[in-house]
Amino acid sequence: MNGKMHREHGLSFLDFIFGLLIVAGLAYVLVVGPWIRDQKIADLRAQPPVPSIEARKLVALYETKPTPVAVPTGEYVGHIDLGGQMVPITYYFGANSVLAVEATIKGSFMSMRPKVTLAGSAPYTFTGSVLVFGDVTGDKVLFSPLGLPIDIKSAHQLVIRSGGESVTLNATQRQEK
Repeated sequence: MNGKMHREHGLSFLDFIFGLLIVAGLAYVLVVGPWIRDQKIADLRAQPPVPSIEARKLVALYETKPTPVAVPTGEYVGHIDLGGQMVPITYYFGANSVLAVEATIKGSFMSMRPKVTLAGSAPYTFTGSVLVFGDVTGDKVLFSPLGLPIDIKSAHQLVIRSGGESVTLNATQRQEK
């Protein structure tokens, strides 16, 4: 045997365990992870957000403020924090007091479903400085059942407040004529 160890042909127990771990990891990344993400998105889409106590207090405060004189029109874009991920969001204030909202959640590098777009629209009215929504069409999660407190900084910038967060929205070139 010349002092050398000869290995039998085939896999050792450690090779088998290592291969099993690789297969399990790939199965999670390619099958289980996207499935869990899809379930979270489905749950998110179906439910309007549950207002916190802070959000209720903020809405009550903004309801006492005067209704904005200049109502926004056209497209405004910004970013929101959704589960620790910064998500681009677009608000389009259309004719007849209808608000359309769209947010795109990007997937991970290995995900088989790289992005999900949440979209919806609803008629709105103002109660003080709060946008109050009628019947929502599409993803309800984008529209607070209490309404959204809004500060109109200028014709080109809005600030929407929700609980402890503020989202600054800037007008784009796509404005309603």
